[in-house]
Amino acid sequence: MLRDGTPEAGQNAEMRTDGMLRPANDDSAASWIEETIGPFGSGVRALVPPVFEAYARILHPAWAADGAPVRWATVAAWSGGSAHAMAEFEPMARERGRPSVPRPFTAPPHDGALPPATLEALSDVLARHTTMPDRCHFGLWEGYGWIDWMAVEMRLAAKLGLPNRTYLLFEGPLVAISDLGWREDLSDGSLRMRALDRRSIGFRERARAFVWPKKTEKVSHRPPAPSAATLHRESPNLIWPADRSWFVASEIDLDSTFVGGSTELINDLLADSRLEAWPASPADPVTADKDVLNRPS
Repeated sequence: MLRDGTPEAGQNAEMRTDGMLRPANDDSAASWIEETIGPFGSGVRALVPPVFEAYARILHPAWAADGAPVRWATVAAWSGGSAHAMAEFEPMARERGRPSVPRPFTAPPHDGALPPATLEALSDVLARHTTMPDRCHFGLWEGYGWIDWMAVEMRLAAKLGLPNRTYLLFEGPLVAISDLGWREDLSDGSLRMRALDRRSIGFRERARAFVWPKKTEKVSHRPPAPSAATLHRESPNLIWPADRSWFVASEIDLDSTFVGGSTELINDLLADSRLEAWPASPADPVTADKDVLNRPS
């Protein structure tokens, strides 16, 4: 235990919270999802229940060397590829010929997670399209390595079992969407994990990016940190309000987030300049071979 009471990396200790998010006692609020979701691998319908008027795909940004987000359209303009509704990042970002300017990104989009600015923009729009912004439900994929560092009552939350995926369920207002996260501090050569604030759950970093104190090289899927004390926020994998007016899914293996809702909601998402979004439909595939426009000839 560190002097300020923070558990050291690797120490079997819990991080607690007095936050707005609370663990769900049962899965009753999610039963409609189990009843309507499509089979695993059946496209967007396997991520978002096919019960809404309209759908959108929100692209996760790529990352520049300084940690700034980079739109897919910017990457396509550089590579000569095409940014479109069914685009895949890797074939779209493939160099065609000899670009006259340097590559605009150094890291691809993050799978399964929206960055904080994008998540904030999304929640702004979502809040205008539900009568119950103070009563929302959040699903967190149970496979994250840092689940073990959550408070006991959080780990014992009810679960939603979907094909090939299981999620821990939480409840709270939509504004609590930004409460998920953790802080790492490498200023003294060791790794410290700190809760963000009193409202934080204090999740541990993802297992594949976790660094033990004796390691000399840090490998992370995240953009470079601007300082030794780095604040990270995590986005839920599933979000929906109690009135079921919309549904958001960030599948752990995809670099896009899908939203189902009213036509008005989807139009607002597509028109918001803070988001890079495209229309979608339940029948759209999400497999790695769907991008025929950017596929090498």
